[in-house]
Amino acid sequence: MMGFLVSKVLVMLFGVLYPAVQSYNAIKNTAKDTEEHTQWLTYWVVFSIFSTVEFLLDVIIVWIPLYYEFKLGFVLWMALPQTNGALWIWQQSEKTIDQYMTQVENWGERFKPKKDKKDKADGIAKDD
Repeated sequence: MMGFLVSKVLVMLFGVLYPAVQSYNAIKNTAKDTEEHTQWLTYWVVFSIFSTVEFLLDVIIVWIPLYYEFKLGFVLWMALPQTNGALWIWQQSEKTIDQYMTQVENWGERFKPKKDKKDKADGIAKDD
């Protein structure tokens, strides 16, 4: 049992810092390796969904024994290129994620500022 603090630090190092460095390297790669880009973009999408669910269930998760040790293993499995766990999760749940993203985008549309008719006409004229 590693304990809460050690697990949190290791998750931060291997779940955020390592993928951030690898994402930076993928961006700076002049060869434009799309497979590497896909791996890290997929990781960040899956990690952000996992982090959101974890945040929402935090009150329950606190009571699960060895949760942070399991989380560390899960994050390593997702992040390491040898396992490509995030890509596997994406492939298994892409349709479900797409459905939820459509709902989120539709919900977000309600908060966008609405253009009046004059602004819309000006926007069309400027685009031509």
